[in-house]
Amino acid sequence: MFVTEKLVRQAIKNAHDVLKTVVTNYSEPFIKNIKITNATSYWATIQKDREYKDTYNLRVSKSFNLIPDEERAQRRLEECIIHELIHTLPKCWNHGHYFQVYAHRVNIKYPMYRIQTQTSNS
Repeated sequence: MFVTEKLVRQAIKNAHDVLKTVVTNYSEPFIKNIKITNATSYWATIQKDREYKDTYNLRVSKSFNLIPDEERAQRRLEECIIHELIHTLPKCWNHGHYFQVYAHRVNIKYPMYRIQTQTSNS
């Protein structure tokens, strides 16, 4: 798999579809910028935009390219995007109780995903 902005946008769309089914009144956050990085310290990260309220910037590592199985790499990308979008929900900026509740809901309804508070390279 080769990480591109188009691939990330598709993962965002899929993540929105998942979250709409487990979060009451889910509102899709506006992602202003998507940056593909060479970072090895994270898979993906989301930050609030400093200028615009309810707007976010997403960074995605090229590390997904290192996963040899393309289907597994795609699923891992989607898991990471779901994880990051949960952070945009009220009271979910950290990995506390509310984050864990939504992650658990996703994991129960969609057993192909494994949304966690920590990740490894596997």
